[in-house]
Parts: sequence; C-alpha cells; structure tokens
Amino acid sequence: MPTLIEYATPNIYDIALYNGYMLSPFNKWNRKYYRYTQHLQSDGTPRLDFRPKLYNTQLVNGYAIVETNTGRIIRTLLNGEFDMLSFRTEITQGKNGPQSLMPARCTTAATFKFLGNQTLALFDAAYQCDESLPDSIIQENSRQLMDSIRPIPLSETDKRIYREYDLR
Repeated sequence: MPTLIEYATPNIYDIALYNGYMLSPFNKWNRKYYRYTQHLQSDGTPRLDFRPKLYNTQLVNGYAIVETNTGRIIRTLLNGEFDMLSFRTEITQGKNGPQSLMPARCTTAATFKFLGNQTLALFDAAYQCDESLPDSIIQENSRQLMDSIRPIPLSETDKRIYREYDLR
C-alpha cells in the first residue's frame, strides 16, 4: 500500500497535512473549517480538541497537547478518512530548536475497506535518529544491522513473527 507511506510524515503546520490534501487544523488559514475547545489536563498542560464544522473527507478531528509558554505542539492525534482509507496518526514533535517543528515519531494505524475485504496497516516512523546506515551495505537483509540502527526495540509480538518467518 504505497499510498500509506505519505501518511507516515504529516506536515502539521502547512496548509495541507499530506501533499496537497487533508487540511491541517494548525494552519491559520484553515481555522474557518474547524471548531476548537481547550481543556487543562491534570498536570496543567492545555489540550486543544478540534473537529470539523461540517463533515468533509478533507478535514480531520483529534487533539493536541500544547506547551503553555511557547504554543509549541508537543503531541497530537489526528483521525481522518480519505480515499477509502481510515487512519489514526499519533505524532510526537521534536523537543529543541528547529527540530521542534518536525515530528520525532509518527505512528499511523490505517484501515482500507473494499468489497467486504479489510486491510489493516500499522506504520511507526522515527525521525531525528542518532544512528544512520553506513555508505555501503554488504548484506541488505541483515537482522543485526537493522537491530543496531533501530531506535525503538521490537515488541515481543514482532520478535515472534520474525522467529516464525525464519523457521520457514
């Protein structure tokens, strides 16, 4: 599902979240399409809930956790539906300087339904990683190489899937 790769990196401050579609609730030009409510969480951080004024597949709903002093978005959750694809994206922004404008981690869960069939996908993208791949790779499918650069360790379920695959 190559279309889902675009959902791995939304640009939350741009007019459109994903390459020209899905209007961002965080862009000032799109304010007229959304309703906003603000709540204080137990730790005193503001939570900004947003939803479309009218249902439209170009709009999303969800919430954002905002830093009080700067207005910087710390974390946001987007729910939407576009082109027979329902998705839920959780974005954690970077912490310091210019990196705070870009996501540090995005997790997207998507569902595609067509003619009674249902396909589920989960993408977990990590950005601003400390480790990077070397210039030349001898063995492309080396599990040890992937484990050395993986910023988030595999879950036990993922490890079990790899073990079952290796037994085939």
